[in-house]
Amino acid sequence: MKTKLIAIATIAALSSSIGHAATFGVGDSIPMATVEDGGLASVSGDSVEYSKWSTSDIKSNGTLVIVAKAGRAGVVDLVRDDFTAELGKKTDLLTIVNKDDSAFGTGMFVEGAIEEGMLKNPSSMVVLDREGDLFSELELQEESAALIVVKDGKVAYLKEGLIDAAEESKVFDLIK
Repeated sequence: MKTKLIAIATIAALSSSIGHAATFGVGDSIPMATVEDGGLASVSGDSVEYSKWSTSDIKSNGTLVIVAKAGRAGVVDLVRDDFTAELGKKTDLLTIVNKDDSAFGTGMFVEGAIEEGMLKNPSSMVVLDREGDLFSELELQEESAALIVVKDGKVAYLKEGLIDAAEESKVFDLIK
């Protein structure tokens, strides 16, 4: 078992342009939140199946980075693909995708892209949040992204919005 676990999840919510801050911060545990519609993706034969997932599934030892991705182009750009790829070389990754935030009529393409990616790389860890429940329960900033580093069960770092080079450096320092 790896001593470091990184879960990458990119977070966005489609609502008003008025955002609000997460109800947790550095030093806190991540609040309980559950994805019932969708969940953790796994490959079964030639298809992808989903099982219920909750923040209680996050292990309390090691390091976890959560970057939540919306199913919309503008928010995805807030966290560089090169950054997440480099994290993936250093530790396990978990991506959480908010399908509810996809542009009107594109939800099936978002889910299709997740499934295509899982079939190409079955060891990937992806949580699909079809209704946006997880993002709503965690009260993360709307129409944005979040990066959360959890070490030994406690939030060690939380950043909502653009993840720039300085933020990336902080994350790499935390996961050492």
